[in-house]
Amino acid sequence: MRPLGKKAQRWLLGITASLVIVVNTVIVFSRNEPNEQPTVEMIADTMVVESHVPTTLETYLTNRLDSIRGPRFSELILRHSAEQGLPPELVAGIMLHESGGQEEVVGQPFTLIRSFGESLYNKRAQGLMQIVWELWEGIYPECGTDILTAPTNICYGTRIYRLYVDREEGDYLSALRAYSGNSTGYIPRVLEHAAKIYLADFTW
Repeated sequence: MRPLGKKAQRWLLGITASLVIVVNTVIVFSRNEPNEQPTVEMIADTMVVESHVPTTLETYLTNRLDSIRGPRFSELILRHSAEQGLPPELVAGIMLHESGGQEEVVGQPFTLIRSFGESLYNKRAQGLMQIVWELWEGIYPECGTDILTAPTNICYGTRIYRLYVDREEGDYLSALRAYSGNSTGYIPRVLEHAAKIYLADFTW
């Protein structure tokens, strides 16, 4: 059998990550009362508790980045994802695709702005999760004020992504689309990272 090409691998991982989300949604449905709708918190909690994501996330980020940033970013992502009821593998995927794990990077092509799904390339975007600080500054004071540091940036990024998840009624993928401003190819690339973390497969 011929090995899968890069493009095929990426789409397969994206499909796998999507199935993981669907399967965990079904698990939550099965645990609830017949007329009780699962919340995004229930689904996210299932994905974290019943997987090995906390361990593999640190390993994946360390392999992709280095032995200093990997554990540090992993701890922040796990903590803030838990606070916001989000799957940490998706948050990590956003971070890696937005900035490549560069803490002080400014002006990447996939930029989150405050206009709900109308973002374009914006050189004002800053940090790990590419926040347009002049639009979001002060919205989440509990996160701090230095957007070019990992604690503040990840804190803001997870809260903003959760804002999109709520707006999209718990649909993680639609929230990703809104986060990216409908950028072509954004979702498969984020899901590629998420699937690798969830499956603990670092070989592709």
